[in-house]
Amino acid sequence: MHVLVVGGGIGGLTAALALEKRGHTVTVTEQSGVISEVGAGLQLSPNAMKVLNALGVGARVMTDAFRPQAAEMRWGRSGAKIFSIPLRKAATNRWGAEYIHVHRADLIEALRAELVARAPEALILGQRLERYENRGNKVAAYFTGGAVIEADLLVGADGIHSAVRDQMLGPDKPEFTGC
Repeated sequence: MHVLVVGGGIGGLTAALALEKRGHTVTVTEQSGVISEVGAGLQLSPNAMKVLNALGVGARVMTDAFRPQAAEMRWGRSGAKIFSIPLRKAATNRWGAEYIHVHRADLIEALRAELVARAPEALILGQRLERYENRGNKVAAYFTGGAVIEADLLVGADGIHSAVRDQMLGPDKPEFTGC
């Protein structure tokens, strides 16, 4: 099956790796001309690391990760420790995988590099989805500039201003929650 993933962020790249691992041909389109990400660091739980390990990208992610020794809660004024939860070996022993911190850009680069290593032609940059149409057992995706990609399945991973969601469910007005 050929799967078209619209969106080259964490969700889109992870979905593409999972689909590729199951034997599907994947194409990931990203509207930006480069795969990059700004933003803060992420905490990845042992469950998240189990997924990344199963996809074969865990080792790549670990090259840029920070492995905290413990998670602590402290009183704001005094700094006195309320509790501490040991991590590192304790997380691996208890939950079967690491608990890590990683910058969002490093995670995206690890996912991108793994996808390109497995399927060099899978990632197409600079493609903004305009619309899609169902064609029986296929879907055709139309991009700005005239490109058309036909696939068996379309996955919308194109973020908060998703063109896939807008066409499928109607216009939406995402609102910043303040968090």
